[in-house]
Amino acid sequence: MSGDIAGLVPGAMIYEIKLATLANNLSNMQTIGFKADGVAQLTALPESEVDAYARRVTAARLPGNSTTLLPVGTYTDFTPGPARNTGNPLDVYIDGKGFFAVETPDGTRYTRNGSFTVDGEENLVTQEGFKVIGEGGPIQINGKDVTVDADGNVTVDGDQVDKLKVVDFSDPRSLVKDGRNLFRTVAGAAETTPETVRLQQGALEGANVDAVRIMTEMIEVLRGYESYQKTVQTLDSVESKAVNELGRVRT
Repeated sequence: MSGDIAGLVPGAMIYEIKLATLANNLSNMQTIGFKADGVAQLTALPESEVDAYARRVTAARLPGNSTTLLPVGTYTDFTPGPARNTGNPLDVYIDGKGFFAVETPDGTRYTRNGSFTVDGEENLVTQEGFKVIGEGGPIQINGKDVTVDADGNVTVDGDQVDKLKVVDFSDPRSLVKDGRNLFRTVAGAAETTPETVRLQQGALEGANVDAVRIMTEMIEVLRGYESYQKTVQTLDSVESKAVNELGRVRT
């Protein structure tokens, strides 16, 4: 492969990554509390900086080169999604910054998905069965009338049992997606308390995905990708022609 064509390969890969990212955002339009991902072009990094960089963003290596990173990385857009009223007393929406803390087999994880339920042991849990953490630990719901006020205080049958633990992080890069609509922290990340926490009972957060904008971007990406393909094909054709003509022996 010639140097010119090799120089175009990273651009084509960027379009592929952008398209995959946009498609994933679109497929999660109905996912509660989903945070859309974006793609940012970056400068190439030396090998000495790869490990630190990889802890914060996703990057791909150039083919055949183990020391240079493709100049692109994904990031998460933490812009809050719209509130959607459900009327379910166990649904809670965070109005502003912050995350619910939940207990999983892999340790504490964080989520904006406030669709909770009660398990067989009367613990407040996520739909996946992970215990929701309160200021005093896992929250017990032993009763029928559940109220969550704007500050996160949980009252059951008139008695306050706990307060929902809502945390934040000073650096958004401290959180990376961990599947199941959860986030985990990278090494060195520290929880902080949001300046203002206002919760809304009976509502959930919709995905922060703009379908119209995504469809427009997907069209632009496809056009750009097609343009790169045509350019590569043209350069390949020119190169082949030059090699064939220059390789002829004149008599």
